[in-house]
Amino acid sequence: MQIETKKSPRFKAAGAPLEQLTVAGMRLSTVVALVAIGSLAAAALCLQSFYQSFRPIPSHLQVVTGTATSVSSFTTLYSKAHATFRLPQPSGESPEFTYKPNFRLFYYFADHLKDGMPVAITLGPGGAHDIWGLKLGDMALMLPEQAREARLTEGRWSLGMFIGMLASALFMGRLARDLRRQGH
Repeated sequence: MQIETKKSPRFKAAGAPLEQLTVAGMRLSTVVALVAIGSLAAAALCLQSFYQSFRPIPSHLQVVTGTATSVSSFTTLYSKAHATFRLPQPSGESPEFTYKPNFRLFYYFADHLKDGMPVAITLGPGGAHDIWGLKLGDMALMLPEQAREARLTEGRWSLGMFIGMLASALFMGRLARDLRRQGH
């Protein structure tokens, strides 16, 4: 991204034209306003995540059992980001499940899950993406109460991120207004 300066014919101070800053051909105030809008959108997503974290444990949980296939874990530079696996069912379908690091004993699960291991997964009404419990062999890695606690913890982080993104949006909006008034 290149920042250029142009002489602005519209604004003159003491007979000399002021310079107008542009970024990639757009006025600086427009770029800052776009960042403010993006921050506001991110704040809305954080607020939605915060509200979803208060969901109670569903009354109708379904337990799906089987042997894990297509086991893989996605690794970032420093740690594992999530583990995915499939559980083939007698009906012929083979849903894919993703286990995330915000859940209890994620690293143990990601390190020990291999193709052909018995897995029991407890699902809520949302299907494969609504995990409420997990057993690997005979070891219970997560119970519904622990899943709810993990969701509440994630919700607290979402609230903090919402506050930060909202503050960023307000600051950037004010900065964009001030820059526009100065002719940038």
